[in-house]
Amino acid sequence: MTADLTEADDCFHPVPVDDPMWTETTWWGFMVPERGIGAMIYTLFRPNLGVATLVTQVWNDEHVAPWASPYARSLWHLKMPDGDLDDLRLSFLHIRRLEPLKAYRLTYEDRDSCAFDLHYEGAMAPHVVAASPELGHFDQLCQVTGELHVDGEIIDVDCDAVRDRSWYVRDDFRSMRSAYTYGAVNADEHFLAYTRPADNAGDLGAVFGGYLVRDGEKADLKEGVRRVHSRRRGHPDELELNATDALGRKLEARGRITASLASQSTPGMFAYMSIAEWTIGDRQGHGEDHDVWSPDTLAERHRLRVQGSK
Repeated sequence: MTADLTEADDCFHPVPVDDPMWTETTWWGFMVPERGIGAMIYTLFRPNLGVATLVTQVWNDEHVAPWASPYARSLWHLKMPDGDLDDLRLSFLHIRRLEPLKAYRLTYEDRDSCAFDLHYEGAMAPHVVAASPELGHFDQLCQVTGELHVDGEIIDVDCDAVRDRSWYVRDDFRSMRSAYTYGAVNADEHFLAYTRPADNAGDLGAVFGGYLVRDGEKADLKEGVRRVHSRRRGHPDELELNATDALGRKLEARGRITASLASQSTPGMFAYMSIAEWTIGDRQGHGEDHDVWSPDTLAERHRLRVQGSK
């Protein structure tokens, strides 16, 4: 299933099936940690349907609802673009590849509401989960620099943040529950973990993938847990991650959520998108926690909480 990436993986892949749910995505995170500002750009493409999606969101520590955040726009039914992902215009967004699998420029302008000009520079080679013609996913820590224009203000961006990329058949009707969590001190000390539920409440997750980079050396995570100690406004507030990598190294990280957004990027996926301050061992860093649900699993959690309060 896994293979080496090539520069062709920066572009759309040949469609291997006629399933209407064949999907390609890109996700680009960025933040201004010292201001409690988080943001993301998410693109989704379904060539068999001829449609594309662009979700662009900027949030802060004041509000969780997207309509109360500094900026949130979801365009779910755009025409599949003519260009390729190495130089793509999709509504307000322009993605340009500067160096294969390494450097990118993203620009965006939605009238006076929101604009940005961002440079993504890979701090590491992509972490490849899978790279076959039918199924692919990779993650890459990047240094993100540039400017964000929102709420009438020009804000400098200079952070470590992850981008990811995937291609596979994604069923909007599947039930799912997972979390995607990362933290970085710098390019030589960072982690990313994927977890899935280990309890009925959804606040204990078992690590099933990811990596740890320590002193510049990378190894896959092999086991561990993500634990949500408390929630506020629905989203995690205090959490921790304890894991072991393939080299036997221990990862101990405690996170405090500083800003979160209730985001539904697709019909089948809801997430609390949160930025976090991390203590990784005895060092300070920043990153994100994505608390991911499908609408049915989130509704079931709500139903059980209501029953428990009676």
